[in-house]
Amino acid sequence: MFVSYRQSDGAEAATRTAWLLRAAGIPVWQDDSDLSPGTTEHRLEEALEAGLSGGVLVVTPEIGASPIVRNVEAPALLDLNFDADFAFGIANLVRDGDGRTDYNAPDRLLGKPRGTLSGIKQYPVDEPAGLLRLVREMLTFRAGRLAMSWNGEAERSLHLSVQTRAVPHAFGPDAADLSLRIRPPKAGRLPDPGGLSDLHLTLPLLPQALARTGARSLRITGGAHLSVAFALGSAFPSTLVGAVTVEGTAGDLWSCGTVSRPVEVPSSIKILQRGRSPIKPTGEARRVLAYVRLVPVPGDAAYARLLDERHAEFDAWETITPAIEGTLDPASSARLIEEVAGRLRALVAENDHADLHLLLHCPFPIAVLLGRLCNTLNVTVYEWDSEQRANDPDARPRYVPSLVVNPTNADGPITQVLLAHDDMKAGS
Repeated sequence: MFVSYRQSDGAEAATRTAWLLRAAGIPVWQDDSDLSPGTTEHRLEEALEAGLSGGVLVVTPEIGASPIVRNVEAPALLDLNFDADFAFGIANLVRDGDGRTDYNAPDRLLGKPRGTLSGIKQYPVDEPAGLLRLVREMLTFRAGRLAMSWNGEAERSLHLSVQTRAVPHAFGPDAADLSLRIRPPKAGRLPDPGGLSDLHLTLPLLPQALARTGARSLRITGGAHLSVAFALGSAFPSTLVGAVTVEGTAGDLWSCGTVSRPVEVPSSIKILQRGRSPIKPTGEARRVLAYVRLVPVPGDAAYARLLDERHAEFDAWETITPAIEGTLDPASSARLIEEVAGRLRALVAENDHADLHLLLHCPFPIAVLLGRLCNTLNVTVYEWDSEQRANDPDARPRYVPSLVVNPTNADGPITQVLLAHDDMKAGS
């Protein structure tokens, strides 16, 4: 989708809109990230002719002073809007004298006959509900067009790619049906808090889009911070989507069953470093801590530090590892994933249905699949970090709370973003 705006007073709203669209799986062309070297007008014309599926015109009080918007972008978007495969919306930030959205402003400010732009659907994006409605309807349009292009093809799978670390570009090599991108980290290893907040709003829209396409299964590719991967999986629980395949970085395919398997004998997992705190009085919050370590690590210093500093907060804690050391085989890891999920559920049940605090050290696909199988748990997911912070100048590795995930929540699986800008790398 092409985002058109006036830099002087529209950049903030355009960027906010662009990132929410990306977090909903819609690729975005925005000049800040996608304008290649050359004459601005010529490059914009190239972008507008390069297979766009939609556009958003951000209307602000100063938009009429932009010759590029007035003479190049707005006319091109209007021409494309005659195509049934093109979605066009106006993000309107102009208010009338009574403080209401001025729906006549787009025509007036851009010198168009009345009814030209006012006939296009407008969204008051200075209101959170208006901005989210724009994103929802653009995603719904895209999903509907995917369904039409598949023409009822049986057993069609939706391809969703995800990335939380790289700067996105509109015309990259990604050929996914939906391309979920959130703001990459400004510094350090931790996910960007603003990106997590965007995902908090858009993640509930993705299952709706999947249903609208009519796809029978889901294929996920790419890579993400593990807290995001877990949250993504929780949006597509086994009770909602029967078949999900996740592709690893080497092209390996991971999948598992639709229920968390109880530990079998012989089990594919083993429990280490199990501990308990004194029983808390009735009425106090119950919390348990699980460290899922499924790949070799040089040491467990970050986990040991967390346990040393906060063990009194937890009723119980344990480390879950594979029963047999070595490289995990994607083709035969379904039982392992199901047993890990079963053990997490058992740990919660054994402690009066406690909240689960989860540390993950595992491949991206396993984090997604575990999220699918923990669909009745309230989970605080942590991220590993070794970067320097203002409140921790010795830069020792630690686990930092990132997201609270509860798939049963009516407003979406992410119930709280815990990571704050203070947790990011701050320098000396």
